[in-house]
Amino acid sequence: MFANSYERKELLIVFQTYKELLRQNCDLKSDYLKDLIENLRHRILILLDKAEIIETTEIQLRFGQLDYDLISKLQTDPLVDPICTPKTKASIKISLGTIQKLKLGRIGCARGDRVRVHTTQHTPIF
Repeated sequence: MFANSYERKELLIVFQTYKELLRQNCDLKSDYLKDLIENLRHRILILLDKAEIIETTEIQLRFGQLDYDLISKLQTDPLVDPICTPKTKASIKISLGTIQKLKLGRIGCARGDRVRVHTTQHTPIF
């Protein structure tokens, strides 16, 4: 989560413009559009670098379809934050921890591991 700032507001506007151009499936053979999209990508990267991140933000897994067996397995996975993830069958909350904990490698401390965090996205933004 980004702190409420100029960079965050501008980032939202620039990213929406970028997404809209891609959604419209514009003719990317046009040099003008290629340059515009490349400039938007560059601007997004600059704003991401400048934006202030709220490090107490909790990173959670969300599910499109509920798979209770998978959720049950994830609740006890050593990479999942044991403090923020309830271990009850009624709960579907899976927390990987806060950004601060992930940066410090403090998830999975029960085993004494330092965890390397990898991120993946289902829909690439660039």
